[in-house]
Amino acid sequence: TRPYLGVQLMGPVRVRGVDNIRMGLVVVGLPEGFGAEESGIRPVELNEKGDEIVGSGDLVVAVAGQKVRGTKDIRTALSGRLPGENVAVTLLRNWPDKPYLEDVSIELRARRYQSINKD
Repeated sequence: TRPYLGVQLMGPVRVRGVDNIRMGLVVVGLPEGFGAEESGIRPVELNEKGDEIVGSGDLVVAVAGQKVRGTKDIRTALSGRLPGENVAVTLLRNWPDKPYLEDVSIELRARRYQSINKD
């Protein structure tokens, strides 16, 4: 098992006009039962096709103090951490309308992978 924030992400996207933030990963979903849901992270609102942002939400811009440009950066930031630990996540909230930065603490949970048995 690996530690998991509990966010479904899209991106990266370019960000302008907010401190030194240049890139972020768009939160598009929150699987139930993971720490991100409990921390108050808000996914953006997508159109019916799921290919266009129609309402504001959160972008993940850093995990454990490390800027993120992709999911690989998140895996790197979480390496060596265990489920049950808390990690600081920097969000660009209310993006793209009137964005502002905020740090939240997320409890990492175990992400289990199911194997597909083709018997």
